[in-house]
Amino acid sequence: MRSNPRSRWTPAVPLSFLLCFLLIGPSPALGQNTITGTVVDVSTQQPLAGAQVVIEGSQLGSLTDNRGRFLILNVPQTTVTVEVIMIGYRATSVQVSAERPAVIELSPTAIDLDEIVVTGVVGEQQARSIGNAIGKIDAAAMQEMAPSPDVQDMLSATVAGVRIMSGGGEVGTGGITRIRGVKSMTLSAQPIIVVDGVRVNGGDNDSDLACGVGTDCAQMPSRLDDFNPDEIESIEIIKGPAAATLYGTEASNGVIQIITKKGQRGAPRVNMTVRQGANWYPDVQNLWPTTFYRSAAGSIEEVNVLALDARDEYGLLGGGRNWFQTGHNQGYQAD
Repeated sequence: MRSNPRSRWTPAVPLSFLLCFLLIGPSPALGQNTITGTVVDVSTQQPLAGAQVVIEGSQLGSLTDNRGRFLILNVPQTTVTVEVIMIGYRATSVQVSAERPAVIELSPTAIDLDEIVVTGVVGEQQARSIGNAIGKIDAAAMQEMAPSPDVQDMLSATVAGVRIMSGGGEVGTGGITRIRGVKSMTLSAQPIIVVDGVRVNGGDNDSDLACGVGTDCAQMPSRLDDFNPDEIESIEIIKGPAAATLYGTEASNGVIQIITKKGQRGAPRVNMTVRQGANWYPDVQNLWPTTFYRSAAGSIEEVNVLALDARDEYGLLGGGRNWFQTGHNQGYQAD
């Protein structure tokens, strides 16, 4: 008997299914690009932490870490334009690619802020909102370049409209401070002084009731010179009668605002200052006025008291002395 051979069954695969598998299978996933890089300073090449990196035209972005690195995930394109923003640096836009890490350099730039003026009222005010003429002195910087012995010497010929009239030269006396001249023939013309928002005694040579215009009050000290210039951070001078809107009618002659130094973070620092100098007259005997007297014979005699006393010709006050000697000034300060 003849047997039939076994038949084999082969499954049929549609051609359309094979074409779809070939087209979809090997293609990469879309929107899975990664942008990485480092943000550094252009001059020092040091990494910058906290810089904001944003892809332009999207909401994708990141912040740099302590090493200046950033990472942006799920970027739809392989090449994008990113904008880097950081306070104190100029905003920069560059093109970066997902194929290699980027190095973005930022250049430092100055930041223009609204000027703040410390006033006697509660809080601070912007300079542009006050509307007054304000002169400012960076006392700390001035003391480093050209130290001044007192505050009046620091103000003299430094701020426009401020005039310091020197006294008679007596020990301890000060000058007269005027801001834009004299406004009254009978009332005091001195400006008020405010230190860190607190008004202080600002008396000068023209502060007494008996001392008006044309009266000599050169023996009085100036309270403005009681402040140590090395302890002052800055001085702001508000000029004109408009200062009365901040400090009252007494400020119609102007306001001198003194801002003292404050403590700062960091290691302790001690400043030692030594000042020395000398005071003398170049030729005191010839500069001294000549004295005339009538002798016993009735003639008029010319006498230079200093020269005669130095030679001990008449024995005045013991004789043989120099009335004027070179004075040695010295001062020491630590802060």
